[in-house]
Amino acid sequence: DYWALQEAEGGIIVGEIIHFVDLLSQLHQSPASRVSAKANLKAVNKGSYHITLYFENGSVGEITYLMGSKIGGDKEKIEILFDHDRVTIEGFRKVISSKKKNISNSRQMDMGREKLFGDILYEFARGKNVQDIKGLVASHLAVFAIKESIQSGGDVVVERVS
Repeated sequence: DYWALQEAEGGIIVGEIIHFVDLLSQLHQSPASRVSAKANLKAVNKGSYHITLYFENGSVGEITYLMGSKIGGDKEKIEILFDHDRVTIEGFRKVISSKKKNISNSRQMDMGREKLFGDILYEFARGKNVQDIKGLVASHLAVFAIKESIQSGGDVVVERVS
């Protein structure tokens, strides 16, 4: 009865995976142009998703989302490969670079919410636009394309934001 599993609530893709689509779009500084997605909703871990996002600027990002995993350790692991370096973010607590080794290590998880809200309030108080509406729409169009790709079994072109 978990809300994210209820399709009427948007399901896990709209409710959870969208955050990773947003993150990848920001890291690549580009919206997704095409997606390829597979899901196994009867997997032992109550569901698994593998998603490949192809971005307009030629970059590629992958999301593997495993539900109910009891492997231990951090829930999130993000790997970024660039400029002969691999940066790993583990559980939003630890950041490790293959070049610089341990960049940051904290006992508390920091998903950036506190800083984000502080920045939003600061900019809002200054009368600045605090939301990238085109970016939000692009991410939502990508998750709808992910859902379509899972249903069709093929690649889906993401509708462009004008």
